[in-house]
Amino acid sequence: MKIGRSHTILIVGLLVFLFAAGLVARSRATGLMLPGFGTPRIEVETTHIDAGVIPNDEPTTIELIVRNTGRRPLTIHSLSSPCRFCIDLSIDQSTIARDGSATLTVQIIPAAIPTFDYSTFISIVSNDPKQGRLMLPLECTVEPEFTVTPDKLDFGDIPPDRTTEKTLILHQVGEVPVVIQRIHVNPPYPEGLDFQNGPIPQDEWRDPAVPEHYITARIHPDMAMEQLDTYFRIMTNIGRLQQGIPIRLTANVRSPSEQPGSR
Repeated sequence: MKIGRSHTILIVGLLVFLFAAGLVARSRATGLMLPGFGTPRIEVETTHIDAGVIPNDEPTTIELIVRNTGRRPLTIHSLSSPCRFCIDLSIDQSTIARDGSATLTVQIIPAAIPTFDYSTFISIVSNDPKQGRLMLPLECTVEPEFTVTPDKLDFGDIPPDRTTEKTLILHQVGEVPVVIQRIHVNPPYPEGLDFQNGPIPQDEWRDPAVPEHYITARIHPDMAMEQLDTYFRIMTNIGRLQQGIPIRLTANVRSPSEQPGSR
């Protein structure tokens, strides 16, 4: 029996269809997809990492689930953060099959964080065509070794003919004794501004178990500027706070013509 040309085309088409269908079925069973059959898709269980308050003397570890909700294997090419000494990143598998997941481990290292309130981000680079670089914001508060009250010094309007001063109090919080080494003013250093600091006698502490220090800023009549808006840093013996804790200082020095009875 002869087979016509149309029948031959039909049979060949059917064989091709069955072959392709077999490949697709096999790829689905193994979690792998052929080129052109879908793409990988990355999903992380959170889009914002808030670690809250973390200890200042030991690393904090957070684990996140990374999922592949696409139709092809997801490959994690790299993990990074702007502060490589503050954040350590690892993932237990760099290739995630379709409908699979992996564990991303984020370790926050407080000894390398030079402040109390810290924010950064984590970058995950993968072969997801829509989210090739996924950015996850991360924030935390490192348990403070001390607190400062108030958190800024605002002199407001001050007269130009006499010295004006304001004081803030440093309260030791942890067990490590805090020593104020010096006060650093961001340049240019304003003439007519100086600081004095020292320990407060124990019988004057608000809490007998919490040591206190004072920092007093003084603006003298020879202040060279009328509008003062600067920062000074409290430099202490706390190793991770080598850059100091910044405190904002503002003042408006009134000119003699603004004084009552100057007319």
